[in-house]
Amino acid sequence: MHPALQNFDIICTICLYVHYKSLPALASTCRIFERPALDVLWKNLQSVEPLVKCLPSDLFGTELGRMAGLPILYDHPLLTVLLKPLDAKTWGILYKYTSRVHSITQSDRLTVIEPLGSLMLSCPSAPASLFPNLRRLQWDADGTQCAAEFLRMAFVPTLLSLNMHISSASSIFLSVLSSLGTLCPHLQALNMWLPSTPSDLVRKTSPFVAQSILQLRCLEVLQVWDLGNQGNEHLMQLPALDTLWLDLKTSSAWERQSLLQSPGFHNLNSLILFIDNFKYASDFLRSLSLYCHNHTINRL
Repeated sequence: MHPALQNFDIICTICLYVHYKSLPALASTCRIFERPALDVLWKNLQSVEPLVKCLPSDLFGTELGRMAGLPILYDHPLLTVLLKPLDAKTWGILYKYTSRVHSITQSDRLTVIEPLGSLMLSCPSAPASLFPNLRRLQWDADGTQCAAEFLRMAFVPTLLSLNMHISSASSIFLSVLSSLGTLCPHLQALNMWLPSTPSDLVRKTSPFVAQSILQLRCLEVLQVWDLGNQGNEHLMQLPALDTLWLDLKTSSAWERQSLLQSPGFHNLNSLILFIDNFKYASDFLRSLSLYCHNHTINRL
């Protein structure tokens, strides 16, 4: 064996330059390359689909689903269902890979989430143990029950950055979302956006987002829509908040009964507003009672 292959740092560097599709083959070449190659392979997932593919294919099946409100004569979607429980060996294989994941990017392919959601409910360990090293999560998918089941396992104490674009939200999804501050106490960056949707979704979602934000004491960067008086009071009390991106185009449409009188925004350095109505933006700024303590709002 070449002496260079006895240096773990050199082996890790080699793995960083190996083509992504060649990493599985490299990991199976010998034990020396297995650990560093798997670390690189699983570190940044562009989908959770690889987690499903690493499991035995006979775990899952399909059955005809039934959507509420639709009569039997309508076509109903096929749902992925769990056919049998995972044994200890299979859980061990899953843990071997999930423990290496540092970031997850999930698009709107929720068919991949369905089988994982079923597994999450049967996980024998504590929720935070499945992704113990997860640092960044980007969620561009609907807020279904399956999504909530998966996110309950992905909201871990190590999470530092969360980017969520939500086009719908079930009650279970909102319940999990409201616990974000407790589950991810070290979160530093949060991007929470809703598309141009009816105001009822905004009103439905805002209280749960406001509740979760209140507990994020380490949050430094926040992108969110206007959460109304109560939500904005929570924003003002975030002790570490440095940069706030506020979308006034997607508004909670709550009437402002009074000015926000509580001192706040103690460490805010940048405030960026997205507006399509100057009068509304002016009214919003007038509703703020800013007590500047060693900070300057330098962008608007």
